[in-house]
Amino acid sequence: MRTEPARTACRRMAWGAAILAALLAPGLATAQPYMRSELRHGGRIEVLSAYLRADVDPAVVAGQVRRAEGWRGPVSGHLHVEAFDAGDRRLVLVPALWRGRPSGRHAPMMPYTAQLGVPRADVARLTVSWAPGRHDREAAP
Repeated sequence: MRTEPARTACRRMAWGAAILAALLAPGLATAQPYMRSELRHGGRIEVLSAYLRADVDPAVVAGQVRRAEGWRGPVSGHLHVEAFDAGDRRLVLVPALWRGRPSGRHAPMMPYTAQLGVPRADVARLTVSWAPGRHDREAAP
């Protein structure tokens, strides 16, 4: 009968979908996508995303950057990650570095993380921006 291979194919697809859902579910539960965040692009780096991880406390910010479109030179510098409370007061400013090298014709996305050291529940807003050179605590905004 021709219906048996179709049933087998459907079962395989169902099992594949179930396995995929099981693998993706923990990753989806670790982000708070509705937190207000401001992504400021620099001259060399484009900040693509920033989110507060939900599975750790104190707060940890994660996201991705890539080389700015049109920029062909070396990419250096760091990120400034700022956290603000509900009253819009800055809680902390920490530096972060991305992992990877933005080389080649098509710039890859590079992940970054920053440990804020403040309780996750206190953070209401994030700002991530590119800064040239090394992080200088006295000159930080």
